[in-house]
Amino acid sequence: DGGGESRSVAEDAGAGSAAAAEARREKERRREEEKAARARAAKAREEEAARAEERAARVEAKALAQFEQDLESALCSICQGSDAVECAAREAGACDGTCGICDAIVACEARCGVVIHQKCYGIDSAKPLPDRWLCDVCAANG
Repeated sequence: DGGGESRSVAEDAGAGSAAAAEARREKERRREEEKAARARAAKAREEEAARAEERAARVEAKALAQFEQDLESALCSICQGSDAVECAAREAGACDGTCGICDAIVACEARCGVVIHQKCYGIDSAKPLPDRWLCDVCAANG
């Protein structure tokens, strides 16, 4: 009956191979699940970052719109005019009032409260304003 033992060892070896193959498949399945979970987490992070960026853009746009609305109703600290048309009338021909840019009202970005027409403050309206305009006092105080 030595042949029976050989068959049993062979069957055990086959069963061991099947178990090892099953363990490899299970390990690969877990790896794939982990990879998919990482991909889902990365996608969720990207989506949250995009939503946060959209929220920040909406908040910034709302703040800018409010600032522009406030600026439209602001009066020049020098002539008390509210827009280029009024200032042009006061300054006799400084602006024809149609461009919407010449002699615009600008506000000091240091938030000191100075709101002025470019011409009233001696700013050449033909030159573009810097991205961050400061009145002379705030510019001197850094």
